[in-house]
Amino acid sequence: MSSLADNRLVLYPRESTTVVSERVLEEALRGIDFIAEPFMIEGEKRYFAGERFIEHVSFLGCSPHINLQPAEAGQEYDTEFCHVSLLVADAPLFLAGDNLGAPSCPSCRKRQQGGQLTISPWQTVSEGMCWQCEHCGQEHAYTALNWRRTAAVARTSVHIWGVHESEAVPNESLLNCLRALDVGEWEYFYRVTR
Repeated sequence: MSSLADNRLVLYPRESTTVVSERVLEEALRGIDFIAEPFMIEGEKRYFAGERFIEHVSFLGCSPHINLQPAEAGQEYDTEFCHVSLLVADAPLFLAGDNLGAPSCPSCRKRQQGGQLTISPWQTVSEGMCWQCEHCGQEHAYTALNWRRTAAVARTSVHIWGVHESEAVPNESLLNCLRALDVGEWEYFYRVTR
């Protein structure tokens, strides 16, 4: 298998310090046939889509075309290979891609217009790391910001590869499976590589 594009739908617990073991996540997702057998790619464990994968994710548009198997040698697809990976980190990470949007301030609700964030994708986020709103001057933890479905801070996450921004959403059945892990509500965002 060749190198893959990095477009994905990412689900994560709302509470950034929540950790769910890979074994528990894998068992839960297998239990609803969301994932199937694991495989290795680029040194990472990934999962083929399960028999009922399509029941748990709604692909938007009038005629979505989804590739649930990798391309064979010499074969090219016009869409990305859709599969799943699980990430369990030692500490909360800032998960983001090239589509990172300016955060909205929890105090004044305005979006940052200029300046740079003092955080970068895949950076560990400590409790004391804050962002200061350029409009009202209030400081907020990175975990409290509204990233408008373009980023998250999490220790545990489920990555659905091959999904472009706003191309698919998790169905209630998938969210209910994750809620049943008793770690609170789950959210999602889109990580896009341009």
